[in-house]
Amino acid sequence: MYPIDEDKVDEHRKELCKVLRYVIDDARGERQLKRFPTNLSQKVLTKLRDRNEKGCGEIVRHIHDFYGWMARSGARRAFRGHCAGALYRTVKYLKIPRADRNGTQGIGRNIHIEHTVQVEKVLVAALKANIGRFHTAYALHRFLLDRSVCTAFSEEEEVWLREAERGNPHYVAFNGEELKNIYPFSRYLPLAEKHGSEFRIVNVVTSKEICLNEFSLADHVASLEQVSKMVAANCRSLYDLELFDKPQPET
Repeated sequence: MYPIDEDKVDEHRKELCKVLRYVIDDARGERQLKRFPTNLSQKVLTKLRDRNEKGCGEIVRHIHDFYGWMARSGARRAFRGHCAGALYRTVKYLKIPRADRNGTQGIGRNIHIEHTVQVEKVLVAALKANIGRFHTAYALHRFLLDRSVCTAFSEEEEVWLREAERGNPHYVAFNGEELKNIYPFSRYLPLAEKHGSEFRIVNVVTSKEICLNEFSLADHVASLEQVSKMVAANCRSLYDLELFDKPQPET
């Protein structure tokens, strides 16, 4: 049994908010590096308009990395590594101390960032299908992040998932505007059925356990907005590209 430790969840929420404050600092900075979302989303838009989707998946992953949705250590703002920006975290992951997290591909690996909504087969495909709707990189970026659900797993749970999906992978199928009747975490129902309370996911923004077959993409968007207000009360969303070209409130 792995009960949800409210103090531990609060600790992880503070970690998430710290990552977002780094995001604000970068947005306020004078330098716009090549791996900033402003440049990356524009690059995806340009490539897809040119009917060239090669490499788009890698660029999307770099966008995710910027927000701390990565298991490895971050080359820039190292605090973002080890899934520190993840809104959704398993109870097993919550039990791993920050100092002990290892997201490398080598010996000792114990964490994994799980792209609950898969990158190439789903996100890039959805961007490609809707490219005519994106008049600016801003629109593409928000479409992408509204559908980008990433979850911090322990390495053991990653193994469980690969075993469950071997030969029968589950994909979240969408390519349109839909935000309501899509439940990305339903992909993990076989893990809950097999491992019971050992496999549970917490939304650290709300401190609530996620109901795998009820949590929707609309709920995900609400979580993005809620945590943004925790960090910068007057800002609509820290996940919009507007963050990089408008003055931001003091935090």
